[in-house]
Amino acid sequence: MTVDEGKLIEQQNLGATATAELSTMGKAFEEVRAEFVNMWMASGPRDQDAREKAWLATTILTRVENLMRGYASNGRVAKQQLDEIRKAGQPKKRFGILP
Repeated sequence: MTVDEGKLIEQQNLGATATAELSTMGKAFEEVRAEFVNMWMASGPRDQDAREKAWLATTILTRVENLMRGYASNGRVAKQQLDEIRKAGQPKKRFGILP
């Protein structure tokens, strides 16, 4: 296994975990985001602090969700790359060319 394959395997595993978590937590992200929007809308016209907190919370939540989606996407790409590496090595094995 090369260093590149090791990194790809790590990305693939992280991506699989992120995908599983997103499928479980996707609805929770939506519900929490809706709560923050409602908090913002319920704030008074002079309650700048509450609006800023709601904006910050929504921004952080979105950042976490986007990171997880990025991990999931990178994991899918890593899996494809690993599949290509493994597939490219198969003809060599078939013909006994491998050392």
